[in-house]
Amino acid sequence: MVYPIANLPYGLRSRLSALALPIERLELQVAANIVSICPPVLQKVQTTEDTIEFRIENGELQVFQKLEAKSRKRLNLGPYDLIQSECAVVFRGMELEDLYSTIFDHFLLWPEKVYFIGCDNSDAFYQRASKLTNGSAEQLFIFTIADISFQSIFEAFPFTETLFLPAKLPTGWVKDIVKHQKRTLKKLAIFGNPNTVGAFTHQELRSLFKRQGKDFEMQFDFWEHTDSYLKNVTNKLNLCFKRVKKERHQLGRLSLTYNDILYTVS
Repeated sequence: MVYPIANLPYGLRSRLSALALPIERLELQVAANIVSICPPVLQKVQTTEDTIEFRIENGELQVFQKLEAKSRKRLNLGPYDLIQSECAVVFRGMELEDLYSTIFDHFLLWPEKVYFIGCDNSDAFYQRASKLTNGSAEQLFIFTIADISFQSIFEAFPFTETLFLPAKLPTGWVKDIVKHQKRTLKKLAIFGNPNTVGAFTHQELRSLFKRQGKDFEMQFDFWEHTDSYLKNVTNKLNLCFKRVKKERHQLGRLSLTYNDILYTVS
Protein backbone atom coordinates (compact mmCIF):
# COMPACT_ATOMS: atom_id res chain seq x y z
CA MET A 1 0.00 0.00 0.00
CA VAL A 2 1.35 3.44 -0.92
CA TYR A 3 1.93 5.79 2.02
CA PRO A 4 2.15 9.58 1.43
CA ILE A 5 5.62 10.57 2.62
CA ALA A 6 4.44 14.15 3.12
CA ASN A 7 2.31 12.90 6.04
CA LEU A 8 5.35 11.62 7.97
CA PRO A 9 6.38 13.60 11.07
CA TYR A 10 8.82 16.46 10.49
CA GLY A 11 11.61 14.78 12.43
CA LEU A 12 11.31 11.55 10.49
CA ARG A 13 11.35 13.39 7.16
CA SER A 14 14.44 15.30 8.31
CA ARG A 15 16.17 12.02 9.10
CA LEU A 16 15.14 10.62 5.72
CA SER A 17 16.62 13.68 4.02
CA ALA A 18 19.88 13.28 5.91
CA LEU A 19 20.21 9.65 4.82
CA ALA A 20 19.25 10.23 1.19
CA LEU A 21 21.74 10.74 -1.62
CA PRO A 22 21.48 14.01 -3.58
CA ILE A 23 19.68 12.30 -6.48
CA GLU A 24 17.34 10.49 -4.08
CA ARG A 25 16.56 13.74 -2.24
CA LEU A 26 15.69 15.44 -5.51
CA GLU A 27 13.48 12.52 -6.55
CA LEU A 28 11.58 12.79 -3.25
CA GLN A 29 10.99 16.51 -3.84
CA VAL A 30 9.79 15.90 -7.39
CA ALA A 31 7.55 12.97 -6.38
CA ALA A 32 5.93 14.91 -3.54
CA ASN A 33 5.72 18.12 -5.62
CA ILE A 34 6.75 20.07 -2.53
CA VAL A 35 10.22 21.14 -1.46
CA SER A 36 9.47 20.84 2.26
CA ILE A 37 9.33 17.06 1.90
CA CYS A 38 13.04 17.00 2.76
CA PRO A 39 13.60 19.51 5.57
CA PRO A 40 15.76 21.29 6.50
CA VAL A 41 17.78 20.90 3.27
CA LEU A 42 16.39 21.94 -0.10
CA GLN A 43 18.16 19.90 -2.78
CA LYS A 44 19.34 22.32 -5.44
CA VAL A 45 20.57 21.41 -8.92
CA GLN A 46 23.46 23.16 -10.65
CA THR A 47 23.16 23.08 -14.45
CA THR A 48 26.23 23.29 -16.67
CA GLU A 49 26.80 23.40 -20.42
CA ASP A 50 30.47 22.47 -20.00
CA THR A 51 31.81 19.00 -20.69
CA ILE A 52 32.07 16.79 -17.62
CA GLU A 53 35.04 14.42 -17.60
CA PHE A 54 35.38 11.39 -15.34
CA ARG A 55 38.92 10.00 -15.37
CA ILE A 56 41.25 7.77 -13.41
CA GLU A 57 44.19 9.85 -12.25
CA ASN A 58 46.87 8.51 -9.89
CA GLY A 59 44.68 5.48 -9.25
CA GLU A 60 41.67 7.54 -8.17
CA LEU A 61 38.48 8.62 -9.90
CA GLN A 62 38.52 12.36 -10.47
CA VAL A 63 35.93 14.67 -12.02
CA PHE A 64 36.76 17.71 -14.12
CA GLN A 65 34.75 20.44 -15.75
CA LYS A 66 36.25 21.22 -19.15
CA LEU A 67 36.23 24.93 -19.88
CA GLU A 68 37.02 27.07 -22.90
CA ALA A 69 40.47 27.07 -24.54
CA LYS A 70 41.00 23.43 -23.49
CA SER A 71 41.36 24.38 -19.83
CA ARG A 72 39.71 22.43 -17.05
CA LYS A 73 39.04 22.59 -13.35
CA ARG A 74 38.68 19.80 -10.85
CA LEU A 75 35.28 19.52 -9.19
CA ASN A 76 35.35 19.17 -5.42
CA LEU A 77 31.89 17.96 -4.54
CA GLY A 78 30.16 18.62 -1.25
CA PRO A 79 27.64 16.21 0.31
CA TYR A 80 24.66 18.12 -1.11
CA ASP A 81 26.06 19.02 -4.54
CA LEU A 82 24.06 17.85 -7.56
CA ILE A 83 25.15 18.77 -11.10
CA GLN A 84 23.09 18.36 -14.26
CA SER A 85 24.71 18.17 -17.70
CA GLU A 86 23.06 17.76 -21.09
CA CYS A 87 26.07 18.55 -23.26
CA ALA A 88 28.97 16.06 -23.26
CA VAL A 89 30.41 13.49 -20.89
CA VAL A 90 33.88 11.94 -21.09
CA PHE A 91 34.92 8.62 -19.55
CA ARG A 92 38.72 8.25 -19.61
CA GLY A 93 40.77 5.22 -18.56
CA MET A 94 37.92 3.66 -16.61
CA GLU A 95 36.96 0.07 -15.75
CA LEU A 96 33.53 -1.33 -14.97
CA GLU A 97 33.98 -1.11 -11.19
CA ASP A 98 34.79 2.59 -11.48
CA LEU A 99 31.28 3.25 -12.80
CA TYR A 100 29.82 2.13 -9.46
CA SER A 101 31.52 4.94 -7.53
CA THR A 102 29.30 7.02 -5.25
CA ILE A 103 30.60 10.10 -7.06
CA PHE A 104 27.93 9.51 -9.72
CA ASP A 105 25.24 10.12 -7.07
CA HIS A 106 26.07 13.81 -7.51
CA PHE A 107 25.26 13.94 -11.22
CA LEU A 108 22.18 14.02 -13.45
CA LEU A 109 23.56 13.19 -16.89
CA TRP A 110 21.56 13.50 -20.12
CA PRO A 111 24.40 14.12 -22.60
CA GLU A 112 24.11 14.46 -26.34
CA LYS A 113 27.73 13.33 -26.71
CA VAL A 114 29.63 10.61 -24.85
CA TYR A 115 33.37 9.95 -25.19
CA PHE A 116 35.04 6.67 -24.21
CA ILE A 117 38.83 7.05 -24.15
CA GLY A 118 40.91 4.00 -23.24
CA CYS A 119 38.09 2.43 -21.23
CA ASP A 120 36.84 -1.08 -20.57
CA ASN A 121 35.25 -2.34 -23.78
CA SER A 122 32.86 -4.92 -22.32
CA ASP A 123 29.10 -5.15 -22.79
CA ALA A 124 28.62 -4.65 -19.04
CA PHE A 125 30.66 -1.44 -19.14
CA TYR A 126 28.57 0.10 -21.93
CA GLN A 127 25.34 -0.93 -20.23
CA ARG A 128 26.41 0.69 -16.96
CA ALA A 129 27.61 3.85 -18.75
CA SER A 130 24.26 4.00 -20.53
CA LYS A 131 22.40 3.79 -17.23
CA LEU A 132 24.49 6.61 -15.76
CA THR A 133 23.83 8.81 -18.80
CA ASN A 134 20.20 7.77 -19.27
CA GLY A 135 21.05 6.27 -22.67
CA SER A 136 20.51 9.71 -24.17
CA ALA A 137 23.63 10.04 -26.35
CA GLU A 138 23.20 10.59 -30.09
CA GLN A 139 26.93 10.98 -30.74
CA LEU A 140 29.53 8.45 -29.57
CA PHE A 141 33.31 8.81 -29.70
CA ILE A 142 35.11 5.54 -28.93
CA PHE A 143 38.91 5.38 -28.62
CA THR A 144 39.99 1.79 -27.99
CA ILE A 145 42.57 -0.81 -29.06
CA ALA A 146 40.15 -3.69 -28.39
CA ASP A 147 37.70 -5.08 -30.95
CA ILE A 148 34.39 -3.24 -30.84
CA SER A 149 31.05 -5.03 -30.55
CA PHE A 150 28.45 -2.92 -32.34
CA GLN A 151 25.70 -5.05 -30.88
CA SER A 152 26.79 -3.95 -27.38
CA ILE A 153 27.11 -0.31 -28.40
CA PHE A 154 23.76 0.04 -30.14
CA GLU A 155 21.90 -1.88 -27.45
CA ALA A 156 23.34 0.40 -24.77
CA PHE A 157 22.90 3.60 -26.81
CA PRO A 158 19.93 3.07 -29.15
CA PHE A 159 19.66 6.76 -30.13
CA THR A 160 23.11 6.82 -31.72
CA GLU A 161 23.22 8.74 -35.00
CA THR A 162 26.90 9.66 -35.18
CA LEU A 163 29.93 7.44 -34.56
CA PHE A 164 33.57 8.55 -34.38
CA LEU A 165 35.79 5.47 -34.19
CA PRO A 166 39.53 5.83 -33.65
CA ALA A 167 39.28 2.17 -32.70
CA LYS A 168 40.04 -1.41 -33.66
CA LEU A 169 37.35 -2.72 -35.99
CA PRO A 170 37.00 -6.48 -36.52
CA THR A 171 36.44 -8.07 -39.90
CA GLY A 172 32.76 -7.73 -40.79
CA TRP A 173 32.36 -4.42 -38.93
CA VAL A 174 30.41 -2.77 -41.76
CA LYS A 175 27.89 -5.61 -41.82
CA ASP A 176 27.60 -5.50 -38.02
CA ILE A 177 26.74 -1.79 -38.05
CA VAL A 178 23.91 -2.37 -40.52
CA LYS A 179 22.65 -5.34 -38.54
CA HIS A 180 22.56 -3.73 -35.11
CA GLN A 181 21.95 0.01 -35.60
CA LYS A 182 18.65 1.24 -34.16
CA ARG A 183 18.46 4.56 -36.04
CA THR A 184 19.67 5.74 -39.42
CA LEU A 185 23.13 7.23 -39.06
CA LYS A 186 24.08 10.80 -39.94
CA LYS A 187 27.84 10.37 -39.80
CA LEU A 188 30.36 7.54 -39.46
CA ALA A 189 34.04 8.44 -39.10
CA ILE A 190 36.72 5.73 -39.19
CA PHE A 191 40.29 6.45 -38.09
CA GLY A 192 43.06 3.86 -38.29
CA ASN A 193 45.46 1.86 -40.41
CA PRO A 194 45.47 -1.52 -42.18
CA ASN A 195 46.13 -3.24 -38.85
CA THR A 196 43.19 -1.71 -37.00
CA VAL A 197 40.47 -1.51 -39.67
CA GLY A 198 39.09 -4.96 -40.43
CA ALA A 199 38.35 -6.18 -43.93
CA PHE A 200 35.16 -5.14 -45.71
CA THR A 201 33.68 -5.48 -49.19
CA HIS A 202 32.10 -3.00 -51.57
CA GLN A 203 28.84 -4.96 -51.25
CA GLU A 204 28.88 -4.31 -47.49
CA LEU A 205 29.54 -0.61 -48.07
CA ARG A 206 26.67 -0.52 -50.53
CA SER A 207 24.32 -2.05 -47.93
CA LEU A 208 25.54 0.44 -45.34
CA PHE A 209 24.75 3.45 -47.51
CA LYS A 210 21.37 2.10 -48.56
CA ARG A 211 20.47 1.65 -44.89
CA GLN A 212 21.07 5.35 -44.15
CA GLY A 213 19.47 8.59 -45.31
CA LYS A 214 20.55 10.77 -48.22
CA ASP A 215 22.45 13.15 -45.91
CA PHE A 216 24.66 10.39 -44.49
CA GLU A 217 28.41 11.10 -44.42
CA MET A 218 31.18 8.53 -44.06
CA GLN A 219 34.81 9.38 -43.52
CA PHE A 220 37.95 7.23 -43.64
CA ASP A 221 41.15 8.71 -42.24
CA PHE A 222 44.18 6.42 -42.67
CA TRP A 223 47.79 6.57 -41.57
CA GLU A 224 50.68 4.09 -41.74
CA HIS A 225 49.21 2.73 -44.94
CA THR A 226 50.66 1.26 -48.11
CA ASP A 227 49.90 2.29 -51.67
CA SER A 228 48.43 -1.14 -52.43
CA TYR A 229 46.10 -0.89 -49.41
CA LEU A 230 44.87 2.56 -50.43
CA LYS A 231 44.31 1.38 -53.99
CA ASN A 232 42.28 -1.57 -52.70
CA VAL A 233 40.12 0.70 -50.49
CA THR A 234 39.64 3.26 -53.27
CA ASN A 235 38.50 0.55 -55.69
CA LYS A 236 35.93 -0.62 -53.16
CA LEU A 237 34.62 2.90 -52.70
CA ASN A 238 34.25 3.41 -56.44
CA LEU A 239 32.57 0.04 -56.94
CA CYS A 240 30.16 0.76 -54.11
CA PHE A 241 29.05 4.11 -55.49
CA LYS A 242 28.97 3.02 -59.10
CA ARG A 243 26.64 0.15 -58.23
CA VAL A 244 24.33 2.18 -56.01
CA LYS A 245 24.10 5.02 -58.51
CA LYS A 246 22.82 2.57 -61.10
CA GLU A 247 20.02 1.72 -58.70
CA ARG A 248 19.19 5.45 -58.46
CA HIS A 249 19.65 5.46 -54.73
CA GLN A 250 20.10 8.92 -53.19
CA LEU A 251 23.56 8.83 -51.69
CA GLY A 252 25.35 10.57 -48.93
CA ARG A 253 29.01 11.51 -49.12
CA LEU A 254 32.14 9.44 -48.59
CA SER A 255 35.68 10.70 -48.14
CA LEU A 256 39.11 9.14 -47.70
CA THR A 257 41.97 11.11 -46.17
CA TYR A 258 45.65 10.09 -46.23
CA ASN A 259 48.89 12.08 -46.26
CA ASP A 260 46.76 15.24 -46.06
CA ILE A 261 45.10 14.25 -49.35
CA LEU A 262 41.32 14.23 -49.48
CA TYR A 263 39.66 11.78 -51.88
CA THR A 264 35.90 12.23 -52.17
CA VAL A 265 33.27 10.02 -53.76
CA SER A 266 29.74 11.37 -54.06
